[in-house]
Amino acid sequence: MSGTPQQNGVAERRNRTLMEMVRSMLSNSTLPISLWTYALRTVVYILNRVPSKVVPKTPFELWTSRKPSLQHLHVWGCPAEARVYSPQEKKLDFRTVSGYFIGYPEKSKGYRFYCPNHSMRIVETGNARFFENGEISGSSNTRNAVISEIRVEFPLPLFSQELSVPNIVEQPNNIEHLNDQPLNVDAEVIEENVVEPPPEVSLRRSQRERRPAISDDYMVYLQESEFDIGLLNDPVSYSLAIKSSNSNK
Repeated sequence: MSGTPQQNGVAERRNRTLMEMVRSMLSNSTLPISLWTYALRTVVYILNRVPSKVVPKTPFELWTSRKPSLQHLHVWGCPAEARVYSPQEKKLDFRTVSGYFIGYPEKSKGYRFYCPNHSMRIVETGNARFFENGEISGSSNTRNAVISEIRVEFPLPLFSQELSVPNIVEQPNNIEHLNDQPLNVDAEVIEENVVEPPPEVSLRRSQRERRPAISDDYMVYLQESEFDIGLLNDPVSYSLAIKSSNSNK
């Protein structure tokens, strides 16, 4: 009867569970509400692979007689970089497309993504990188950084107890009376503490034998300008070389 949902309590209870999960998935993501059908399909996909109180096995295991795998499940609505197959792809084109994970295909082993900046808004591929739990840069979730100040007390340097006290010479109060008396330099000599400089330490010279920079294997030639070498014109022909004084060389 219309207006009596309690007559179909099992279906209404399941419908409530589905819609609560859909609302939770949409609120946890930044995707538009128009993608609620993909969220609903993902909810059914997950519920078919989890155990139930009614039967000891999962619905997927009862239908296919094999246990399901949960290793490929990801957070719905998380950002991802999808590698979409394109036969017209060029070498300088971007290899991945930024999108959001929205579900699992029914007839292929892969994932379904919502790519608002791509020519095809909904793409399917099996090669993608998922950024779950705020792993993408620029996330709105700020991280609370606790900064604590640590003060380290350093011990004061230890000084020697023997302090040198300078010799203070008291000046007489009657300075005018001293100015009237003649000064006798030889009469009194004021001894002052003269600090003798430390004795100079002779530099240690090396005992190695010094060798010339140029070895005996090389011949050092004199400069022509200093020793009048090459002032005479050299012979330019064979006949002039025979008639010259150095013909025997």
